[in-house]
Amino acid sequence: MTLASEIVALLTLSTHAMNHLTSPGQHALLSAEERKSALLQIMITVQVAAKLAESAHLDAVTHNEPGGGGSGDTERIRANTERL
Repeated sequence: MTLASEIVALLTLSTHAMNHLTSPGQHALLSAEERKSALLQIMITVQVAAKLAESAHLDAVTHNEPGGGGSGDTERIRANTERL
């Protein structure tokens, strides 16, 4: 499996988890603190997936451009990624 497909799978599982967690049946079983904690964990998982996607994009841009990508572009992209 490629990194992109792993990211999509992770986001799909996170979506399913969020849908399950916010369903009426689960809402009745969990306290507000438990729901908040679970949603926070899902949010962090999605943020990590976004960072992985940014990294994969940076890698693709720097390795797939004609001539290997300019060093100025690479540094600009890295700086933008670190800023995020």
